[in-house]
Amino acid sequence: MTEIDNIITTDAKNIHNELLLVGSLYKSPDLYVEYSDLIRSKYDFADECTKFMYDNFVLMYKTFSQTVNQSIVNTFMSQYDDRLRQYSECGGWEIIQNWMSLANTDDFNHYYDTVKKFSLVREYERRGFPVSKIMAHPDFHSLNAADIYWLIRSQADRIHTVILNNKDSVILNEESNERLFSNILQHRSKHSRRFFIAIPQQSISGVKSASRRKQCFRSRRYRSMQYHDKYVR
Repeated sequence: MTEIDNIITTDAKNIHNELLLVGSLYKSPDLYVEYSDLIRSKYDFADECTKFMYDNFVLMYKTFSQTVNQSIVNTFMSQYDDRLRQYSECGGWEIIQNWMSLANTDDFNHYYDTVKKFSLVREYERRGFPVSKIMAHPDFHSLNAADIYWLIRSQADRIHTVILNNKDSVILNEESNERLFSNILQHRSKHSRRFFIAIPQQSISGVKSASRRKQCFRSRRYRSMQYHDKYVR
C-alpha cells in the first residue's frame, strides 16, 4: 500500500443522501435497472451500513428476489451468519423501513448526483488533491460532480500556464478562485457537456448523466409496450 492510499478522509461524506439512495432502491427496486451500471459501492458509499445494505440489495435482486418486503429481506439476510450479524448490527429491517419512509423516489436522481459528488471529492482527496477549500466554499452545495472535476482541471491548467508557459497574466489567488466558482455556476450546462472525464475513471464512471440512461430505458420499455399492443393483444 502506497502512502497516498493511507490518506484518510473525514469530512467528504454525505450519509443522509446515501441512506436516501439506498432507501429508494428498497422502496422501488426497478430503479436498479436504470442505475445498476452507474453506482460503484466501493467508491460511492462512505458509510459501512449504507454500503452493506446496497451491496446486499444488489445480490438479493440478482440471485434471490426482485420483490422487497420484510419477510423476503430477513430470509435473504439470514442465509449466512456473517451477513445476518452485520444486518442486525446495522439495524435490520427496521432501519431499512426507516430509510424507505424518508426516501422520495421522484428525487432519486438528486440523491444519486449528490452521492456521486462526494464520491468524487473523496477520491480526489485520497489521491492527494487539495479539496478542502472547494468543500469550504459557500457555493459547494450548488456544485455537481462535473463541476468538481472542472474546478480541479481549471486549477491544474492555470498552474501549468503560470509555471511551464511563464504566463504572468494568470494570477493564482483567492480572487481568481472566486471568479472560477462564479463562472462554473453561471455556465454549468456548458461545462457539464464538455468535461465529464475525471480521475480516477473507476470512481466516477457513473457521473455521466443518468437522465440519458433513463431515456434509453424508457425508450426500450415504450417499444416493448408497442410490441405488446400490436402482437399480443
